[in-house]
Amino acid sequence: NLNKCVFNRVYFNSTKTVLKLFFKLKEIPTKFYFSEINFKKNFNLKKRENIKINYEVKNYKEKIIRFLLKEMIPTIYLEGFSKLKQTLKSHNVPRNKILIFTRNLWRDDIFKFWIANQVNNRSKLVCGQHGAGYGMFEGTFGDFFETRISNIFFTWGQKEKLSPKIKRGTIPSAIQIIKNKNKKRNLLKTNKILFVGGAKNVFLFRNALFNDNDYSNYIYDFAKNLNTKLYKNLIFKPHPMEHRKNISYTKLISLAFNNKIKILKKKDDLENLILNSKISIFNYLGTEFLKNLALNVPSIYIMPEDEKKFLNKYALKYIKILENSSIIICDGKIAAKFLNQNYLEINKWWLSKKTQKSIKIFIKEFANTDQNIYENFENTLLNMKKNI
Repeated sequence: NLNKCVFNRVYFNSTKTVLKLFFKLKEIPTKFYFSEINFKKNFNLKKRENIKINYEVKNYKEKIIRFLLKEMIPTIYLEGFSKLKQTLKSHNVPRNKILIFTRNLWRDDIFKFWIANQVNNRSKLVCGQHGAGYGMFEGTFGDFFETRISNIFFTWGQKEKLSPKIKRGTIPSAIQIIKNKNKKRNLLKTNKILFVGGAKNVFLFRNALFNDNDYSNYIYDFAKNLNTKLYKNLIFKPHPMEHRKNISYTKLISLAFNNKIKILKKKDDLENLILNSKISIFNYLGTEFLKNLALNVPSIYIMPEDEKKFLNKYALKYIKILENSSIIICDGKIAAKFLNQNYLEINKWWLSKKTQKSIKIFIKEFANTDQNIYENFENTLLNMKKNI
């Protein structure tokens, strides 16, 4: 294999952009397949008893975790470790020294194991920000882990954490956002209110920081207090991963609005919907909300008040700035009443000096779209490839 670069789950939302990048790197596009593992290995208590763990720590919560650790290690990484190695050997994947770029190394065990082997063999790992929340929430997986294992980590924001290793670079749909950033939109031509659904779980899973029990109340409060005359303008776009979660926002939204809201298909182009809607309503802090702000598209994020306790002090300062301009509203009832009052004059609110100043301050820190942001990303990859 002559290729020196492997991309996996890069989320550019454009095949054309990916192909251009391959050609600029002088790479031949080749598809590699990482199969999912589905096998069981019996829990071997004797093997786990041999694991030495120091229980003498002062932190009580950490001590509990240490006591549970022997039983909590997934069998795939202990009893099934040998089989994992064998499975990887059967895959037709690069084994030479290469450059790897990904935005998602959370779940695919074969892919993660292959990366670990490649890094041990002096390959270079480049990771990119996946979703929102980086630099905002205390102890997030991305901030804590991804930046440590990467040779270079590309972030969309986190200005305060920039370093030779952490750079501002590529973002999902980077080129499209930059193209659309100054696009003129006549908000008076559309009356659509786009509700963008999240993908959440009721119960904690993995190393998630919080659950989402309060979201349903916020949505019902919003629906109950929104002027019913606006119902005909509502459209709901489900999250493409909703079917994998144990909350169906499609059902919840339908019930909240008495089945008077139009439900779109998961495959419908969200970016096009956003650009052709009067305003977008979000019930989660995700990439699309940040992209909306970067595009300067009218948006409201209905944020549960409890979510603030998981934000770090630095992020809270910026969240407060958006709150002061009603871009973030921590109450479904208040959000509905605000929309009732401002629906006919969205431009007046959104394009006001106060609101625009708040947006500029926030995106400069967490959703930067400087004109050279994608160029910086490409140049970094080119320079790293030269040293492979």
